Amino acid sequence: MKPEFSLIVPVYNEEAALRITLPPLMQALEGYAAQVVFVCNGTTDASAQIIRSIAGPAVRVLEVPQAGKTGAFNAAEKLVSAFPRFYLDADILVQQDVFAPLLNALNSGKADLVSPVIRYDLSQSTFAARAISRTWLGLPHRTRHDIQGALIGVSENGRKAWQDFPDIFADDSFMMAMVPAHRRKTVRTTAVTQKLPRSYGAWVAVRTRWLFGDRQLARLGIRIPKAPGQGRALIGRALNPRHTLSTTIYALARLHAKIRCSRREKTGVQWYRDETTRRPE
Repeated sequence: MKPEFSLIVPVYNEEAALRITLPPLMQALEGYAAQVVFVCNGTTDASAQIIRSIAGPAVRVLEVPQAGKTGAFNAAEKLVSAFPRFYLDADILVQQDVFAPLLNALNSGKADLVSPVIRYDLSQSTFAARAISRTWLGLPHRTRHDIQGALIGVSENGRKAWQDFPDIFADDSFMMAMVPAHRRKTVRTTAVTQKLPRSYGAWVAVRTRWLFGDRQLARLGIRIPKAPGQGRALIGRALNPRHTLSTTIYALARLHAKIRCSRREKTGVQWYRDETTRRPE
């Protein structure tokens, strides 16, 4: 039997996504003695029924009335004990051997916080959304980022760095802030697939959530350092005729999100879930 670990998957109205992402996840879990908990938090669709019908008794489905990702993490962690521990977004498509390289990095003591490479799906994006995505992916904060969200694994030692998750949006940034940079690692030999926002409006809304998440962390005394050369790289792309238009669209979306975040912060920014990536193909 392969090494034991635990896996927590928060679920909020993911009926459509789960039909696609859950079968390959269950294949990836075959052969492992894993404690798996899906946390349906504030869910009003058939997500729980779909999980039970596809995964069966191999996983536990916890239903809690309050919506919230970090609250779902906290609820599930009362039910699991195994390490390493993984946190996976329900809409992420995993490859069959995704866990082995991550477990190796954690169990060997090489890292306390790991993630796979993320392959981004832009196939259904509009022109504007594709321009924003490609600009965003080409900037230093992506190319030099040592941990990416979607699927994050933590060792027992790494998890000792914090108690409960705070009520915040940026759970991945919070985990990165809790673990020293030299103990974080992106494992390049495995990958997952994530869809990026398909429209300009969805990109603005997602970035608004990111900005508000950063401000929540700042209020906790946590500041995520900016990647060096970010502004210089953006100017360089803007001056390149091949990228001028896409960079302009990206800059407008960033400005739009900043204005929206500042306006809505007074009343409280609500969690935004990008529905454009969950539409049928």
